[in-house]
Amino acid sequence: MTDYELLEGMKCGNSEAIKTIQLKYCPQIRSMVKSNSGDENDANIIEQDVLVHLFEKVSTDEFSLNENTKLGTYLFAVGRNIWLKSLRSKGRTTSLLENESDGFTELDFENDSEDDDKIMEVIEAMKKLGETCQKILDWYYFERVSMKIIAERLGMPAEATARKRKYKCFQRLKKLLTD
Repeated sequence: MTDYELLEGMKCGNSEAIKTIQLKYCPQIRSMVKSNSGDENDANIIEQDVLVHLFEKVSTDEFSLNENTKLGTYLFAVGRNIWLKSLRSKGRTTSLLENESDGFTELDFENDSEDDDKIMEVIEAMKKLGETCQKILDWYYFERVSMKIIAERLGMPAEATARKRKYKCFQRLKKLLTD
């Protein structure tokens, strides 16, 4: 099923669509939580929060993905932001919080529609970057892949090369978002 079909199925209460979304996209979210100060219970809670958030969005017609936007990227960003908010409220820290100095910060989920707009704005701006930049930023910020593995995936000679490329890509993304 395509992302659009999954969202339509979820909107109609199709349990198969919901299960597919859960199986296809939640393992990355669960992994992110567990690798950033969370345990199995935390991962379960964040997974459910992400699914409830998505269900609320598709149920009220406030949310739609265009054909080029990946549902997984959106859901991961939502999960990451919910987890960051949870960590902050508990006074806990993680590598996710330490990496905020690079420009991606937690969104406040008190105003969901505004946050969805921000997430979609970042995703839309990323689509204007080259394919390599899209991969680097998606892998690093949304899938939390290490720079060493990114360098290997892209056939770069060293982690430092991938790190420099990520920096340049991120600067282009920031420029797109501020113009």
